[in-house]
Amino acid sequence: MLFSTPLFLLLVPVVLSAPIQQWSVTTNLNNPNNQQDFLKDDHQVTSSTLNLVIHDDIQTYYENIVDEIISTRSEDVLMKLAHSMSNDESLESLLQPQAITLLDHPVQGTCLARMPGMIAQQLHRLHTKVLDAIEPAVDSLLKTYPLTITELDDGQPQPQQMQQNLVLLNNAMDQHVMQVLKQAHLEHKVALQLAVCENQLDATPPRRSLWLLLKNIWLNAAKTAKSSSNEKEQQDASPYNHDHDSLFVSSPSLLSSLLDTFADNLHLEFEGRLVDLYATLRSDVFDEEAVI
Repeated sequence: MLFSTPLFLLLVPVVLSAPIQQWSVTTNLNNPNNQQDFLKDDHQVTSSTLNLVIHDDIQTYYENIVDEIISTRSEDVLMKLAHSMSNDESLESLLQPQAITLLDHPVQGTCLARMPGMIAQQLHRLHTKVLDAIEPAVDSLLKTYPLTITELDDGQPQPQQMQQNLVLLNNAMDQHVMQVLKQAHLEHKVALQLAVCENQLDATPPRRSLWLLLKNIWLNAAKTAKSSSNEKEQQDASPYNHDHDSLFVSSPSLLSSLLDTFADNLHLEFEGRLVDLYATLRSDVFDEEAVI
């Protein structure tokens, strides 16, 4: 009995404090201002989640198309180059005209054999460059063309604004990717690599004199071939002027044609698959809203 009274007195504050705390929590939830703050925070979380879903859908859409087109078309060209390396004659017939287009003179066999690797390296770098340009472009374009699904007074979704902004965003992305391709300068970069290769070989004494002699002979013959028609007929009889005109590529070069193919295919895919992107966005946005 001596300990019962103090123990009872110790328990009284605990028992009395429980209803007070419960009343305090209930009062906070029933406060209109607190309810508004709670709903506001919940709305911010929902909007942030939807923005991430939209951003990821769009970024994935463009990255998949870029990866598919550039990888597939590059592989076609690289396979062709690989087959040309099976023998010197095939390599010469396919790549020597390309080298002449880039450097205005023929390239000796060692550098010509390295040319497929140079082209493959530049295509890989271009592939990476275009893919890396997608995410920052999506970040910027979504600020200019926000993709939101507004609602009418009856609560039904109003997707027209989202459709319009998606078309504008797609056009802007198409222009952005085309600009990246224009700035690729594949021909210039491969030409520089070929020039470096030539300089390295020219620096080797045993091969320098013979190769420089052959290159100078070809250059002199090519210049002479562009003179008057009478002089051209005389040059045709020269042992050094052996059908050089057939080596020139009057049509666009291999790399130039490949860039045009990239641009045409990407443009068609961006436009042709836009309906699929819109369907994905609507599905993901509404599913996310239902979950939240």
